[in-house]
Amino acid sequence: MPKSVDVIEAEPETHAPKGKASGRVWLASFLGLVTSLVLFLLLKREDGRRDDAEFRSQVATYMGALQEHRNGSEDLLRTLRALFFQNPKLGRQLFTNAVQDLEIRTDGMQAIGWAPRVTAADRGGFEEAIRREGLAGFQIIEGDLTHQQSEKATRALDRPEYFPLLFIEPMAGNEQTLGYDLASQASVEDLLHRADNVGGAEVSGPVHLPYNQAVKTGVLAAMPVYFPDFAPATPAERMRQNQGYVVAVFIIDELMRAIDLRTRDLTLDVMLLDVTEADAESVLGVRMQGKNLPPAAPPDPDHFRSRPHYAQLVGIGGRKMMFEFRRSNDWDRGLGRWVPAGAFFIGLLLTGIVTQAARSSGEKRRQVEAMVRTRTAELAETNAKLKAEVGERLDAQNQLAHERNLLYTLLNRLPDPVYVTDRQGNYILANDAHARLLDQADPAAFLGKPVSQVGPGSLAITLAAGSEVVLKSGKAILGQESTVSLSNDYSLSLELSKLPLLDGRGGIDGLLVISRDVTQLKRNEAEQREFARRLQETQKLESLGIIAGGIAHDFNNLLTIILGNANLARLEGPANPNIRECLSRIEATSLRAADLCKQMLAYSGKGIFVVRRLDVGKLVEETTNSCNSPSAKKPASDLSWRLSCLRC
Repeated sequence: MPKSVDVIEAEPETHAPKGKASGRVWLASFLGLVTSLVLFLLLKREDGRRDDAEFRSQVATYMGALQEHRNGSEDLLRTLRALFFQNPKLGRQLFTNAVQDLEIRTDGMQAIGWAPRVTAADRGGFEEAIRREGLAGFQIIEGDLTHQQSEKATRALDRPEYFPLLFIEPMAGNEQTLGYDLASQASVEDLLHRADNVGGAEVSGPVHLPYNQAVKTGVLAAMPVYFPDFAPATPAERMRQNQGYVVAVFIIDELMRAIDLRTRDLTLDVMLLDVTEADAESVLGVRMQGKNLPPAAPPDPDHFRSRPHYAQLVGIGGRKMMFEFRRSNDWDRGLGRWVPAGAFFIGLLLTGIVTQAARSSGEKRRQVEAMVRTRTAELAETNAKLKAEVGERLDAQNQLAHERNLLYTLLNRLPDPVYVTDRQGNYILANDAHARLLDQADPAAFLGKPVSQVGPGSLAITLAAGSEVVLKSGKAILGQESTVSLSNDYSLSLELSKLPLLDGRGGIDGLLVISRDVTQLKRNEAEQREFARRLQETQKLESLGIIAGGIAHDFNNLLTIILGNANLARLEGPANPNIRECLSRIEATSLRAADLCKQMLAYSGKGIFVVRRLDVGKLVEETTNSCNSPSAKKPASDLSWRLSCLRC
């Protein structure tokens, strides 16, 4: 198809008046200047919009790294809480091995410890037991942790209960904190109360902590450990069952440096403030980036805010944290920052050319005017295309990259299987955890397939059950428990939550399903119940032993009286051989009863069992009534003989 060509027809040469020609020159100069200025302002605004979009994208990346670090820290505390719940008497070496396996020094966490609950009555025994473990001079202390190591620690005052740091990892450099009572410092005691109120992890306000031969600003995170319930329902039960706290220490400078390592490509200055108190704000830390940084100085919020900045409020562990961002000294606006100036310069250059051409002869003036019109139209068209293309591309790239990265990062970071279906029950999205649940290598392999046809048959049927009801009613199903038999000897317990997804008009066009594997949790609950039953049986046996010991002591005292009186009766009584024989039988029987008392004491744990050979014949002879022996036979009319037999 032939291109259209503008044809410029030659006009007869005319001689314009000098004043009119001068007016056209001034008009051309004015229009060229206005056009250049308008073009400059439009491109400048577009560059500013693109720069703001890049700034907000970097802020979002930083906050995502912060959230990832926060989730990892909470998972670490939950893991240690579960470890102490399973083994409340966890030893120091097992704690050290467990913490080292979790790599606590990553992501800005400087130390982690265990502070058990110690009552005032148990304090002496607790300190003595720790000293016997090898920590000479151990005691529960209080005061300022920033004192020099050469200074003697202050022994904690008398209180109803203490929460001393028993384990700390890494130990190197933190020896002075062993035995420190967390409840002795008001801000940390408030942290412990808040953690008990919510039954989970809470974060303290700013505290001063020793770190690398200096005093740094930091925060403490504490998570309570309960027993025998893993998570008591009421605050009163949580206070009663409290066994201690898993405590994590964060140095703010190290925490912000760890986040910087995750976001190396960002060029942002960051200031972190604690704004929990409505009438005051505390600067926790400032991270400056750039080659030409000013000398280090105390953080000044007003100086930081003297340049354009952006603030974002985040709730972390019951505290309100304000993150403020601004562009660093190394902020690069890219080649786009030269486009407005270049366009303005080109516009001025074209204006000069047009002005110079207007001063030429009439024939050249017409040619220059035509060329200016052509060039202006081309420049406007090119500028419009460039502006539209740049805007659309930036918007599309930023939006697509942000949404895609955010979606897949969140989904694949989740430990629980998550998937999304359309109204027909076909997969349209799934994370890696759900693929592993279905024994699939890649979620993309089953996208577009029905839920009821992917994975093991019983599992697929369980996942698809109830979806039609949610799609029709629009009511979510939360925490529905289902058991799936995958084989003869293995069953999987799932907790399913199904939520309807709405389109822009409010209609239901899909389903979000979150499943959680609670098989191990169920097993742990069953083991806990079995452990409680065995403990109750043990206590019953201990009670029987205590009762047996008491009865044995009392019965032994009675036997002592019987044996003593029998001896006295034999010494002071008549010299009747039958009576003396009966008294000997009483003494022998009393001694055998004393042996039984020893056995009962051995059963109660207060004696020992003696195993020896027994002469059965002798036992029968001793047990047989001596009054029936031939030597003891007397006439039936002998009243004294009968009385002696009755006494026997």
